[in-house]
Amino acid sequence: PKTSAALFSYGILQESSGKISFCHQRYLDYLIADRLLKRIDAGTGSFLQWLGSKDRQTLFRREQLRQALAMVAEESGPRFLSTAKQLLASPEIRFHIKHLVLELIGSLVEITEELGNYCSALHEEDSWQEHILETVYSGHPPHVLYLFEKGIIGQWLESENEAIIN
Repeated sequence: PKTSAALFSYGILQESSGKISFCHQRYLDYLIADRLLKRIDAGTGSFLQWLGSKDRQTLFRREQLRQALAMVAEESGPRFLSTAKQLLASPEIRFHIKHLVLELIGSLVEITEELGNYCSALHEEDSWQEHILETVYSGHPPHVLYLFEKGIIGQWLESENEAIIN
């Protein structure tokens, strides 16, 4: 009974007209993300609280977070950036979760000045440089265009340091 109650409470199982059905994983991820965002909007939760301790930050939870962050990115760029900053700065967040945040930043089509500046600042930090270059910039035309328009690529190419040029 406890197991079935838990499965129903998480939306994995649903009952309708006396029949029990199993949700598709993507739909379950959406339902969990939607519930999380409603709690955050109501002021009764946060992404950090929901993720919990490092031992709870599983790949299963990562996919649910992907769904929630994608929904936030579609809804509000500034809110997404604020959330991304919070997750990336937290020492309580496992790296695979932070990598997901970088992947989502890299997939954005519109690069605001604030997002571009944030990514540039992270790129200046030794611990983030390779990750920003490979996950956010490389192969993502909107970010490359931003770097070009800001003259950053030109600065890299004019550098005396061969590693920067490459």
